[in-house]
Amino acid sequence: MQPNEQQLAAVVDILEEDIVLGRLRPHQELVEDVLMQRFDIKRHLARAAILDLTAKGLVVKPRNKSARVKDYSPEEVHWIYDVRITLCRRAVETMPLPGTPELLRELRDVHAAHGAAVAERRLRDVRLHNDSFHDLVFGACGNPYLIADIERYNRLSDPIRSTGISRPEWLARAVAEHAAMVDAIERGDRAELSRLVVEHMLPVRDAWLAARQLLVPEAFQFGRGVEEAELPG
Repeated sequence: MQPNEQQLAAVVDILEEDIVLGRLRPHQELVEDVLMQRFDIKRHLARAAILDLTAKGLVVKPRNKSARVKDYSPEEVHWIYDVRITLCRRAVETMPLPGTPELLRELRDVHAAHGAAVAERRLRDVRLHNDSFHDLVFGACGNPYLIADIERYNRLSDPIRSTGISRPEWLARAVAEHAAMVDAIERGDRAELSRLVVEHMLPVRDAWLAARQLLVPEAFQFGRGVEEAELPG
C-alpha cells in the first residue's frame, strides 16, 4: 500500500469510528477544509475519504451540497432492520447447533473482552469486540454470501446503532444478552437464540426513531427523511 493509500485508509477508519461512536452525528456536515486541517492532508485525500464513506453508506453527498453523515428516514430504518432481522434469523436457522467447543471458547473469550471494555468505558474496544462477537455468531452459519449480507446491513445501520453505544445501561444489557446467546448456542436452543438476536437489535432502532421524531416530527408524519426536512441550526 502506497503512503497516500495508507493515509487515506487511516482517515477513513477514524471517521468511520467517529460515526459509529456518535462523535459525528446524523446529518452533521463533513467539510473538506475541516478534514484537511484535522488530518493535515491535501484536498484530494479529504475528498477521497468522503467518497469512500459515501460508498460505505455512512455519508451522503447531494449534488451542489456539502457531504453529511447519513440520516435515514423512519421508513428506511424499518426497511434496514427488517432485512437485518431476516438475514440474522436465517443464519441462526442454518448454523450447526450446539456450537463446537472451539466456537464456544472463542465466543467466551470475545465476550469477556467486550465486558471488560464496557466496564472500563473503552468505547472503541466496545465496538470492536461487539462486532467480533456477532461475526463469530453469524459466521457459524458457514454461508459466505449470507455472512457478507449481514455485514453489509450491519454497516448500513452504524449511524443508527451509534444511538446506544454511549449509554452505560444499554451496554450492560448488551453484555447480558451476549451471555444468553452463548448459553443458547451451547445448549443448542435455536428458538431461543433466534429470539435473542432479534430482541438484541430493537432497543437501539426504537430509540433512534424516537429521537428523530422529537427532532424532525414532520419526517414521521409525511414519510420524509431528515435530508428533506428542515433541521434546526
